Amino acid sequence: MKELRVALVGPYPPPFGGIASHLTTLIPGLMARGAADVAVVAFGATDSIQNEHGATIYRVNAKTRARDTVRSHPVRTALHAARLAAWRLSPRRWLAEAVRAQIVDEIVTQHRSNVVAFYQSNDAIELMALRRLWGDARGVILTVFGEVYDDPEFLSSRRRALGALLSSADALLSSSNHCAKSYARLGLPHRIEVLYYGVELERFSGISRQQGKKRYSFSDADVVALFMGRFTEDMGLGAVIETAPTLLERHGALRFVLAGAKGPLADAAARLASAHPGRVLVIHDVPFAEQPYLYAASDIVLTPTRDQHACMGMSIKEAMAAGRAVVGSDAGGIPEAIREGETGYLVPLDSDGAVSKAKFVEAISRLVSDAPRRDAFGRVGRALAERIFSHERTVDRVHEVLRSVAR
Repeated sequence: MKELRVALVGPYPPPFGGIASHLTTLIPGLMARGAADVAVVAFGATDSIQNEHGATIYRVNAKTRARDTVRSHPVRTALHAARLAAWRLSPRRWLAEAVRAQIVDEIVTQHRSNVVAFYQSNDAIELMALRRLWGDARGVILTVFGEVYDDPEFLSSRRRALGALLSSADALLSSSNHCAKSYARLGLPHRIEVLYYGVELERFSGISRQQGKKRYSFSDADVVALFMGRFTEDMGLGAVIETAPTLLERHGALRFVLAGAKGPLADAAARLASAHPGRVLVIHDVPFAEQPYLYAASDIVLTPTRDQHACMGMSIKEAMAAGRAVVGSDAGGIPEAIREGETGYLVPLDSDGAVSKAKFVEAISRLVSDAPRRDAFGRVGRALAERIFSHERTVDRVHEVLRSVAR
């Protein structure tokens, strides 16, 4: 059996998000299945090398590395840039992508990686240059998400380059049917396998509701609505902040917890908490170890994501694993997870791309006033999570795909 040496190129916590959450369970899963080496390359604002779960994590600031990379490898960097000409990038981004390609190549060469997995097509442009360099020496996997919806102008105007990028991968994956089908909108009918990202079911089932509420000083009578995600408009936090005053006035037992990675709406969240002391709790940059306690403390989980870009949302599946009712947008891949009237409620979008505020308030109000319904939704959600959203299923299939393309 061939040795599996894997490199993963994508965001790793911090920041927080679906890919980062996926990688935190995938890495130990691959190690447990006998991977000889796992390296992660995460581009961002910092530079560091750490060992986590047996994998080597490279957090790389490509901007600070650019000068040294070009100086040390001028010919290789120029070749990478030439191979990316079809993308018609600005000079600054063109150089940045060429530098990223050189950095990834150095790391995978050092680790002797025989398969490399990239995440998100518009953030993996360097893949096209690297495939030309590697040829068949390494297997390549690309996982696509909602970038066709997030960045439509950039991608649609570079359809041929995007098609070449997709064709550079030995296997294409996506985390929902909605996102897998999105490339057909651009006339790129590539075969993309749908692989739902699962969650660690045990991680979200070992803490009782009483333990969770006590940890955050809530009483048993409090009904806690949790938002877990980045503090951005795209994640729908704006809709929560706008509707919270109405809901708090209507329901004396209702409490809100706004938790996740700090973002542009952090100040608005702080003002809401200040206006409703003791009834709105804001927690920034939540450690992964703290998440199960927040879900345990909650009674309702809110996922009012804007527009169509969401493939599904990890917080929905985490909520279901914790046995909690969910109120989310009827958009993107979210209806593939939330079963209307069975595990929660789906709220339609208004013409501006945000959830209908009136119907969002109505759905939350129905659950705040109906504890038996919340519990019933939670039980069905947990059963559904056990059936199709187990991280073991996800890791098993990713491991199979990696093995199938490894050189």
